[in-house]
Amino acid sequence: MRFLSYSKIGFVALALFILILPVSISIRFMQNDDWNRYVSVARFLTGNFELLSVTATTFYTQGVLGMIFASVFPLNLLPVVTLFVAVSCFYVTTLISYKFYKQTKINSALLGLLIFLNPIFIYSVWGFMTEIYLLFFILMSIYFANKSSNIKLSVSWILGFLAKQSAIVIPVGVVIAQVVSKKYRPAMINLLILIMVLAFYFFIFPMTSEMTGQKSIKFENLNSIKHVYSNIFASLIYISIFLLPITLTATLYKLKNVLVLVATLLVSYALYLLFINTNFPWKIFPYYPNVFTSMGFFYQGLTGAPTGYNYSSIFNLISSFSLFIMVIFAFLNMNLKSIKNFTISFEFYSLLFGIFLIIVNPFVFDRYILILIPIAMFLLLKLSDYKINSKILIIFIVLEGFISLDFSSEFISRQNIIWELGNTTSESFGIEKKLIRADHAWNSLYNVNLSDYRYEIRFDDENCASCKNPIMGPFQSGKFLTKSKIVLIKNEKL
Repeated sequence: MRFLSYSKIGFVALALFILILPVSISIRFMQNDDWNRYVSVARFLTGNFELLSVTATTFYTQGVLGMIFASVFPLNLLPVVTLFVAVSCFYVTTLISYKFYKQTKINSALLGLLIFLNPIFIYSVWGFMTEIYLLFFILMSIYFANKSSNIKLSVSWILGFLAKQSAIVIPVGVVIAQVVSKKYRPAMINLLILIMVLAFYFFIFPMTSEMTGQKSIKFENLNSIKHVYSNIFASLIYISIFLLPITLTATLYKLKNVLVLVATLLVSYALYLLFINTNFPWKIFPYYPNVFTSMGFFYQGLTGAPTGYNYSSIFNLISSFSLFIMVIFAFLNMNLKSIKNFTISFEFYSLLFGIFLIIVNPFVFDRYILILIPIAMFLLLKLSDYKINSKILIIFIVLEGFISLDFSSEFISRQNIIWELGNTTSESFGIEKKLIRADHAWNSLYNVNLSDYRYEIRFDDENCASCKNPIMGPFQSGKFLTKSKIVLIKNEKL
């Protein structure tokens, strides 16, 4: 019977993989920072395992997986590996929810889809970015931590750490929870392993200049109360939005007192007032750059702006409502039982440490929040003494799925156009690719001098005079609400 349940989850995961596979195969571009991952895998294939100096993640776990795949299939099909790992994330999330957090089979699958269709998650599927690989090993670490009553760690978190350093959130959370629970022996063993891995990283691992330079941890960030508060607030808003079905279910189930509503409104408003009076540069949701915006996925890497629908008003409404519901949820769970469950839950300490890493990180992007969402989800499920409403979950998943579909449609189309246009321009005009300015990944891969180029691929918008008479274009991308136009123009400064 158990095998039958697990095989059904596997069947759904396989269906997802087959359904999305043609999209992953259609990707003919590099995006964001994954260009250096492609280059690194190509170097691995030649026997050169030295990381590029611009690499800030440990990468090797992801790189070896990519190398194994690329030794059989073309390098440009690496997004297929990412898709496989992404579908595995769905499978493991569903399995964890069902096996350890007492969810029904249906709700477990829906919770898996809640993570899978998250816009930041879906964005990370389209290429060879690190986030999906990191999340998979974090989920595996959570699975094995829950499998034992003594909260045992597995090698999963070490493999995750060798993909990206922030996988450390799980072992830190586990060790603290074991100490609080007075399980000193396993805590000492896990702490010793943690210290050994960190010693290896700091004294033996071949760190790049990016790891030791501008991307290194900045503990001085803790000196600014405004910085600390604004990052805690922004992080919790992301979590509250993407886990709204869970907190909303609790609110509808438990809320009986009108005074709680009044108190919540006042507290929510006070929290927001404190936030807008900090030095945080982005005052409306989405708060963090750079992949999930109100006008699509990662458009800041290209000059200009999309011309499609702006979700800003909808996102702000949802973020305000999510904050309100999260505060109600906190009020409703202010009791000794919930507090005790918090103090012995490794998920709670992992979440706190994850937010701590956000605070001390010199550069924070929204995709860094992704690993915190399932950790927070499992924590809320552990604290819940109510059944998650399937209908609320389904409604939210449909809305979340539409946004991911809308943004992905425009993003994949746009990026394919940009890279095809760049290659065509280079061949047609007989010029080097480093003389064509395009998106961030193109510019980085071909070492484009942003003040010395001949042609530019950019968004066609009203602020661009040269876009009225482009050399090529405009080319339309996007099939739904999110749309953009791409053109090729000469450098206006020449």
